[in-house]
Amino acid sequence: MINAAFLTPYYDITFSQSVRQKGEHHKYRDKRTVWCDLCQLPKESDDPVIFFGGKDYMPLFGTLTRAYRGRRIIFHNSEAPPAAPGYMLQRYRTTTKMNWHYECAQAFLDGKITVDDAELAPFEEDRIASAGMRSEKAWSDSGSAHAFAPRSASAPKAGDFRNALRVSFEEAEHNGLSHIDVQAGNLHRQVGGYPGANHRMPICCDAMRAIMTPGDRILDAPPSRRGASLTIRYKLPRMR
Repeated sequence: MINAAFLTPYYDITFSQSVRQKGEHHKYRDKRTVWCDLCQLPKESDDPVIFFGGKDYMPLFGTLTRAYRGRRIIFHNSEAPPAAPGYMLQRYRTTTKMNWHYECAQAFLDGKITVDDAELAPFEEDRIASAGMRSEKAWSDSGSAHAFAPRSASAPKAGDFRNALRVSFEEAEHNGLSHIDVQAGNLHRQVGGYPGANHRMPICCDAMRAIMTPGDRILDAPPSRRGASLTIRYKLPRMR
């Protein structure tokens, strides 16, 4: 995920088996392959990030934007919304089947569609399964590093928040970061159940505070000490 001014060499990489059939094996990438991906999203920005692409690329988008503070919006063209907890979803209706996302991106650039109607992704395991789609659990078990943070179908527990934090720490350390800022609201969205009447924000905040070690510091906290705005800067690498 790069800045528009970042120059790249010509490339033609694909998940399609067709290039292997043509003998162009160097162009093929397996979905289970793990890469050291480049992400140039500005750390202080809260502008929306919008995804135009096929479902094969959604897990990678999830990994690269997991810690981003702004809205993360996914356009899709399927009747059943994709499983993407914590992300905003907007359906693009079109009769185009192949490479519909190019058409969608052009429509967005032309001002024909906007992101005003995007809604927070639902999580209904039975409906997702019936539509033949993989759940977040399946994403995380696929053997690829590119997976959305796991989301529990039931009310999240302290262990779910600790696990999500661990995944974020490992990813940030892999990218060579010296620290990572975690906001309770964003963490709870990744794990699931927030926003909602039955959220577990106090448990989420307690889990965040419980793993603090020397060098960590609280950047922001609500008067109640246990709210969505709680933000903690965790020093990396973590003490094992």
